[in-house]
Amino acid sequence: MKYLNNFLVIIIVQLLNVQICIAEQANNFNSLTLGNYNFKIIQSFGSLKNYESTNKESNIIIRSLVEENKAIAANFIEDRIEQFKSIYSPKRVDYPGQYSKVITCPIELQPAFFKSNDDKKLLSYFIGYATKNKVAGACIPDLVHYKHFYGILYCSNIKTLYEIEGFFDSNSLEIFKFIEEIKCN
Repeated sequence: MKYLNNFLVIIIVQLLNVQICIAEQANNFNSLTLGNYNFKIIQSFGSLKNYESTNKESNIIIRSLVEENKAIAANFIEDRIEQFKSIYSPKRVDYPGQYSKVITCPIELQPAFFKSNDDKKLLSYFIGYATKNKVAGACIPDLVHYKHFYGILYCSNIKTLYEIEGFFDSNSLEIFKFIEEIKCN
């Protein structure tokens, strides 16, 4: 979790042919619309922009970064995916005991991974669980508080990377509605 501090974003589960639709509005990129979700800019530094959308069932953060080269974007996506996967890989215990040699996340609490690539977009994302403090990696049932979405999207038509992280009410199906809204223009 501490390895993802600077660039975590939201992404969700892919149902058969789910697409991500991101359209930046023409008002100087101060807002972003993704289907029925309206995002306001919370931070901007050069071509790096952070957007947020919050309602009673979800909190979603999107970070966008302009990247001209599709190969560099693909490498960035693979690096971020590997970093995220490392949260759930077995870890050696500092002081192994008789029964505890490694710490591991149970299979039922590990996130599902989805990947969708075509001419317009590269999309990779996870759907899993997060703690009450909105931290990915809830590996004990008592710590599960949110459904968690983490994904990275590259829209080749506008040469932009999007890192998406979302936290959704654990009893809601809104995460799937959000995923259906994701696509490149």
